[in-house]
Amino acid sequence: MQDREEKRKALEDRIEEQEQENEQLTERMRHLEEQLAGTYRERDEIQAELARNNSGVRNKRGRIERAYDESVRCLAPSLEFVNEDSVDALANRFETCESVLMLLHKLDSEPGQVEWKSVKGTKGWREACDHFRTGRSKGMANDGRLYFRKQNGVGAYKYLVHISRKSLQNKDIELLKKRVS
Repeated sequence: MQDREEKRKALEDRIEEQEQENEQLTERMRHLEEQLAGTYRERDEIQAELARNNSGVRNKRGRIERAYDESVRCLAPSLEFVNEDSVDALANRFETCESVLMLLHKLDSEPGQVEWKSVKGTKGWREACDHFRTGRSKGMANDGRLYFRKQNGVGAYKYLVHISRKSLQNKDIELLKKRVS
């Protein structure tokens, strides 16, 4: 009988230990859940702040791009760009654009002074012989290209213009072939 009593006591002790361990684990789990909830709140706050910052950056970038676009158009008012990609290339994809801006100004104010060659397969499109540095192509100092075409008829613009890089020349020529007027 004493053996049975010892086993019962041992079993009760083991049950009590298990209950204490369960209480400790439950408390630890509650604490971890609180930490996790705090981490989620912090993540949400960071995401909200990031969204506010990105919105501000987009607005600022939009204002800068508009100012840049307006500056280019003031610098060379008689030039019409084939597509927005030309001004976007200047504003965002070229590391330097001083020489192309000077070339645009020259085409606008003294078009006879711009040396050019015909673009094969196109009607009336010319490529300025003065290539310029974009700062994007390794090993190619003057990878920038300026294509232009005299406008027919009466209008505010004397020339259609497309600005790009040598690496995109085949794609650009296909674009120019489609742009007849």
